[in-house]
Amino acid sequence: MEPTRFVTAVLEAFDTGLCPLNEVHTPERLVLPGLTRLQSPQLITAVDVQEDWVVQARELLSECVWASLPGMDAYIQQFSQYEVLLNRDPAKLVQEIVEQREPAASDAEVQELIREEMAGEETFLKEMPESLQVGIFQIGCKDVKRQLVARREATKQLLMEVLVRRLRDQLEMALDENASLCARLRRSPASV
Repeated sequence: MEPTRFVTAVLEAFDTGLCPLNEVHTPERLVLPGLTRLQSPQLITAVDVQEDWVVQARELLSECVWASLPGMDAYIQQFSQYEVLLNRDPAKLVQEIVEQREPAASDAEVQELIREEMAGEETFLKEMPESLQVGIFQIGCKDVKRQLVARREATKQLLMEVLVRRLRDQLEMALDENASLCARLRRSPASV
């Protein structure tokens, strides 16, 4: 919520709270109900919104609310350490690690990256709270936390798929070599 909208809502609540004070029935109606049946209901105006003390209280309330509102910098600062992870595109990261790097990452390096992602996820889950206090606001972090964990999970899953693809390619090569070796062994020798 924008700070101006929040302050406006607080001041509207203040003004709404003053309205019932101006809707107090006169005591005659309560003491002599039969006498006042013919008369229209009269209300006592207890508080005028233009009175000095009401205007001062409203201004003080506005100043206090503005002073207690943190800037967006305070909110963003809470997540600055996770900015790299927030901006991470798992598919591009894995493509860069596996395909665009010279030389390409070895299987052991990919396994190490998977372990790092798992350790980073565990550390992140321990460090990131469910909610943060920024000024007078309690900020729920569950959605951000879920999104960041999903990015780590996606990176980890893509790295595992790279390993599976490499293993499958290695197995296919071994099977092809084995099949060609079997074919050579099955041929009968030309001269014995």
